[in-house]
Amino acid sequence: MLDRYALQTMVDTLPVAACVFTGTDQVITAINEPMLKAWAKIEDILDQSVDVVLNDIGFAYGDELANIHNSGKQKHFTEVCFLNQEVQEPVYFKISFKPLKDRSGVIYGVMHTAVDITTEVSQRLQVDTLNQDLSSITEELEASNEELRTVNEELQSVLDQYRSGNEKLHLAKSAAGIGIFDWDLLSGQVNWDARAREIFAVPDDQRLLGPEDLINRLYPDDRSKVKKALAYSRDRVLSAGQYDTEYRLDQTAEGALVWVSAKGQVFFDIHDNPIRFVGIVMDISQSKKHQAELQQLNEELAAMNEELNVSLEEIRSTNEYLQESKDRESELRVVAEKGEARNQLVLDTIAEGLGLFDQNGKTYYLNAKGHELLELEQGTVTGRTYNDHRWINLRADGSVMPPEEHPMFVALKTKKALAGQEVTLKMPDDRLVIMLINAAPLFDHNEKLTGGVATFMDITQLRENQNRLRESEALLQEANEELTAINEEQQAVNGELRQAQEKLLASNAKLLTSEEDLRLTLEAANLGTFSLDILSGNVQLNERCFAMFGLDPNEEPDREMISNIIAPEYVNIVQNAMDSSVVDGELCDVQYEIILRQTDERIWYRSVGKTFRSESGEAIRFYGVVVDINIEKQMERRKDDFITIASHELKTPVTSLKAALQLIDKLKDNPSHPMIPKLIFQSRRSVERVSTLIDDLLNIGRLQQDKITLNKTDFILSELINACANPVSITAKKSIRITGELELVVHADEHQIDQVITNYLTNAVKYATESKQIDVSLETAGNYVKVSVTDQGPGIPSEKLEHLFDRYYRVNDSGISTSGLGLGLYICAEIIQRHGGEIGAASELGNGSTFWFTLPL
Repeated sequence: MLDRYALQTMVDTLPVAACVFTGTDQVITAINEPMLKAWAKIEDILDQSVDVVLNDIGFAYGDELANIHNSGKQKHFTEVCFLNQEVQEPVYFKISFKPLKDRSGVIYGVMHTAVDITTEVSQRLQVDTLNQDLSSITEELEASNEELRTVNEELQSVLDQYRSGNEKLHLAKSAAGIGIFDWDLLSGQVNWDARAREIFAVPDDQRLLGPEDLINRLYPDDRSKVKKALAYSRDRVLSAGQYDTEYRLDQTAEGALVWVSAKGQVFFDIHDNPIRFVGIVMDISQSKKHQAELQQLNEELAAMNEELNVSLEEIRSTNEYLQESKDRESELRVVAEKGEARNQLVLDTIAEGLGLFDQNGKTYYLNAKGHELLELEQGTVTGRTYNDHRWINLRADGSVMPPEEHPMFVALKTKKALAGQEVTLKMPDDRLVIMLINAAPLFDHNEKLTGGVATFMDITQLRENQNRLRESEALLQEANEELTAINEEQQAVNGELRQAQEKLLASNAKLLTSEEDLRLTLEAANLGTFSLDILSGNVQLNERCFAMFGLDPNEEPDREMISNIIAPEYVNIVQNAMDSSVVDGELCDVQYEIILRQTDERIWYRSVGKTFRSESGEAIRFYGVVVDINIEKQMERRKDDFITIASHELKTPVTSLKAALQLIDKLKDNPSHPMIPKLIFQSRRSVERVSTLIDDLLNIGRLQQDKITLNKTDFILSELINACANPVSITAKKSIRITGELELVVHADEHQIDQVITNYLTNAVKYATESKQIDVSLETAGNYVKVSVTDQGPGIPSEKLEHLFDRYYRVNDSGISTSGLGLGLYICAEIIQRHGGEIGAASELGNGSTFWFTLPL
């Protein structure tokens, strides 16, 4: 069983989020920084139970860990959603659980890893949306061919639908109180609708001059923020044209400040120059007011809690005083009764419900507001609990909340206060009431738990107001989508009839704009798109897809050509996935490797698509997108390779050490046996090998935690190199020659530079076994000294040079047996970079290699 430090070091060196739970209580014993970020935890959670710190993550860690302990088997989840309380958005992970066993096979803990796949899931959702858009556009384009025969009637229908859409949009805008603006960035002309002018208090006859006119109307403290938001949205690389901000209007002369939410989209030409800015504005003053009122209520509730604690402390002091002085019993009783009456009056005047509970969670007091909120009659509260049968406690998702999740239960169990907890109560008449609950434990003068106090308020109306606001936004979105669909239908009308030529040309221009927007969106997402004619087998690819598959854009690909570039072991998998989609109409989502024809390079891709059917239900076309997932697959492979290498590299010296110790044990009665010194030497080398591997892991852990400090001193660099070279030269029986500026003094961390030079020299003798001499040169270049180590070995392939200093990377093309975790050169690079120097390597196959680094003078 590994100790705490070894477990912490192990998880710190893993390239993914990781932690270790130990014991049946499922205590967090070791955790790295990526896992803390995945859980959105900033406080120290070591030595705490999973039930305490992960009850808000949205995943049943306690149940899964208990299952691992009982079954002793690994378990994997391909997609799990964590609720990140910091960003208020879901994040997705692929997680694994692996039991940790001691030598006797007893499970003492669980290793847990998590890989962030939020980007992959988001891309999948984006692909789904794009598929829907593609299907919609295709349906409308094919329908337009039929409409051309009766274009006069269809034009009138389109015009009627357009008027209807405008009416719906107008109704949606009116219901949501939304204003619209359209700014031509080339001409500078800005068009505002009536609601936008109303929000900004601009008369109908007043001409608006553009963003400067807008900014002058803002509250002075918000002007700089809005200018930055406008500049940010006009940079396509940084923002993709998105504009989203909130600000106040400077209308103090007419009353209170007006809060405005503004959202929009900047459109660009093919040279990424902004040409048009369209957006909406909404008066959110009422929402801000509700937020302020809720904040004020929380502050008042906290103040009342403090007053309640003071009152309770006064009662306890009075009771103690009564017990100590029986002679003043009657007088103090009068005082206590007055104090209790005063406390009762204070509690009954609080605008929130307040209840007092004993240590078992039973209620012994409920103020007047609490009776009103819970719809209880006076005198019927004693003995009730927070989990009373009169109502049902629900979670936010509508499921029944177990008693142990109730804030009062958690406060009594953990002896810690909780604030701002939301619980939904299902009342006897099936009404749902949302309560905002603060709960805290109560202690006597000896810090012994005596019970708890809870305050609660009805925030149902506040949540309903927020929901209405979201519904208004959804209504506007629906109206916009309907209007967009109507516009696309109008754009599809052909200009064959002279009487409708002008209107049809305008519609076609809008259709081209929509297609260009879709094309730009696909390019921005770096996605390839394809369509397959199921009947003929012909395939159409966009420019990005041609490049991803390594095909010539002048070729006319078909189904067979695409199958030929897919790796043979994945051809049937892709074919079966597409066939299933054609049969059952479900989404096709498949991952596979292709082999580029020019270079034989293998690349991982993911394709997502769906079948389009005719009106008769026949599958006629398949549409999809292609996503490059090569980097994600490489990360998975590197993680697996590292675990395999680390296990092998540790097992080899440990096995050797075990064998040597077993032989020594058999010869312990004959200490003069000639094998004893050899076995001791073998054991020492095995221990040194294990120590070196552990040092590499510890150094990686310190580097990741930024705990390595530089202890710089002045020393002669050549003397340090000579001290490093002597033991390497003797052990390897090779000549090491040092030339150049031998008297040069540097200011650096001597111990860490020693580690870099030793690594260079040991690598030279390990990989250049045929090289009789190793050359080390020192030369100055400006304000730097350059140290180079050159061997006459077999050399390193040029395509692998750029990866030499990557973590876990190992080169083994020479047929020489290599060992190590692939961390040595990575650690060297970190040390040199912390000194402000540079590091690198040059090599040519058959002509040896040179590894160098520089240090500032």
